[in-house]
Amino acid sequence: MLKSIIDYADVFIKPLGFRVKGLAERLENDGQTLPAVYIGSGQYEFVNPEETLVYHRVLSGPSKSVEEGPIYDDEIQTLTWSMRAVAIFDFNLYCDDSYSLEDTVIRNLMAAFKDASTGTLGKELGLSELDYEPGSSDRGRSAWEDEFSTSYTGQRKIVSVDYDLTLTGFESCFTALGCGDDEIDIASLIISEYCTSDLCADGTITVNGEAYSTVASGGSDDIPVVNSAATQIGTVTPGGDVTIPDLDITVNGSAYGSTPATVDFDVDVVDSSRAPTGSLNAFGEWEVPAGAAPVGAKLTKTGQAVSYRTGDDGDIQAGRDLSFIKLSGNNPFGHNWRITGTDGSYYDEDTSQYKDAAGTVVFSYVAFPDGIFIDWTQFDGTTVLGYGLPTLSPTTNTWDQAVDNALAYSVGAYVSGWRIGNWLEYAAIMRSGNGYTWSWQYAPFNLYAVFYWTGTTSNLGTTAAMSAGGDGRILYQAKTLLLRYWPVRRFTVTGTTLT
Repeated sequence: MLKSIIDYADVFIKPLGFRVKGLAERLENDGQTLPAVYIGSGQYEFVNPEETLVYHRVLSGPSKSVEEGPIYDDEIQTLTWSMRAVAIFDFNLYCDDSYSLEDTVIRNLMAAFKDASTGTLGKELGLSELDYEPGSSDRGRSAWEDEFSTSYTGQRKIVSVDYDLTLTGFESCFTALGCGDDEIDIASLIISEYCTSDLCADGTITVNGEAYSTVASGGSDDIPVVNSAATQIGTVTPGGDVTIPDLDITVNGSAYGSTPATVDFDVDVVDSSRAPTGSLNAFGEWEVPAGAAPVGAKLTKTGQAVSYRTGDDGDIQAGRDLSFIKLSGNNPFGHNWRITGTDGSYYDEDTSQYKDAAGTVVFSYVAFPDGIFIDWTQFDGTTVLGYGLPTLSPTTNTWDQAVDNALAYSVGAYVSGWRIGNWLEYAAIMRSGNGYTWSWQYAPFNLYAVFYWTGTTSNLGTTAAMSAGGDGRILYQAKTLLLRYWPVRRFTVTGTTLT
């Protein structure tokens, strides 16, 4: 019931420009206690503080009080929860010169509570009272640190409003639907304010002739037909049959066929002699057996997708893989993003979100905690090239100092094997046509037009070496010049373990 009421209130909050997350609770995640929303099948989705959203959290309750009822010795129960609504937003959501952004959001949250407290929902639920009572509010650093264990940078606005939620109804109707002291999620509605012996008789629900559950007389029970992700996939017809639609089969995004939802379908991946050459994974992508890239493999695409005339790079888009940032097959972690962390996490350009290897949205600092970026276009079946965190501070080095510092680089479990890269290794991740001025200004690198030493000495003289710049230039520079350095390393790949 608590979730139903929160969902009802959030109907009035969505028009304010927020993504509504609903009812959250605090859970442990990598040693931190963070708010998370239950999404079904035993899974939770942690709140992403980088999104514009609203969620609610139970601070305490329900507390219970009882008074004598007017009929049938039926007590009147009052349940009260102490709640908190949290809103996270950017600076452009509201444009109000008269008040601060936080004040505007707090006023609109309270207005949404008032709209939701018209009594309509209380009457629909059979309650004699349903009341939202806004109380204190908080904002900025103190509100952020109360919800998240990370430092507040001021990049996002945050406010919270504490409020009390009170429900009052007859004890027999609460009990009939399982609303005990610890129950806060009831699927069915309270159907009557007064329960006589005739009205309170439960009805039996059967599925395929077997007892399924009971429901209070006069009510109804919606039996969802869902898959393991709690997504509705079918309906119960008036005749009692469960109808599950056929599943579509596509190959490379095009329609291939269909199969009944409970029938397996085997797609063979064969060469021209009908010999097996690979398999389709669970997500429908074509996987060829792991191994080295073929001899003479094409270079990667540059990333330029806009054409300025027939025959240019944007028109031809020469190179292997689907795009500059997506592989044509899967990496060992089961997805086709080119740049990952050591555990398979990546930046999803399609949704503008950082995700772990399983596709769950995570914070950016969780996706790449050690500052290591693995480039799977440089995987030879045994080892793969990874880039360490480049020096971004004003501290610079001569060429000899850069080479020495790269050899001494260490991070986490990767304490040896680092070196300075050659100019082709830095040029390999320079991207063209990504909508920005600088060739490394794309996630997860996000680097600007600074120059880094390479390990390649100039062919015009041994006192100069080649440097790579974020504006796409490769320049010869005197080795005494002070520049930054960027360490690289080859990692041995065993399954999904990198050493």
